Amino acid sequence: MHGWARVVSQPEPGLAILDAGKRDLPFDEGLPEPQLLGPTLGGPMEPLAGAEITSVNDQHSFMAFDPETTTVRPGDVVRLGLSHPCTAFDKWTIIPVLANTGGAGNTGDQIVVDLIHTFF
Repeated sequence: MHGWARVVSQPEPGLAILDAGKRDLPFDEGLPEPQLLGPTLGGPMEPLAGAEITSVNDQHSFMAFDPETTTVRPGDVVRLGLSHPCTAFDKWTIIPVLANTGGAGNTGDQIVVDLIHTFF
């Protein structure tokens, strides 16, 4: 299960503020893990090695990364690995199912093939 967030600010080198937080992402079994980064939702994505979410507040996540090796800009999209799907179900009553069009490290377009209704 993945969450998607957009970079809304980069207030200092090595820190990006994302537009998803406790209201959007499960965090009870570990903070979300940044996996991929790209300029647009649905566009090409690149692996995001070495980045980590250091904290989350109500509506934002704080992502640390190495500015020497990674370029992050406001507007970029980050795919986040989520630790515990159960607490995502109470936040999202409809969850899209994406086709596996390229394996676990898919960096290309994703296709929605189904919707799961949750009843938590």
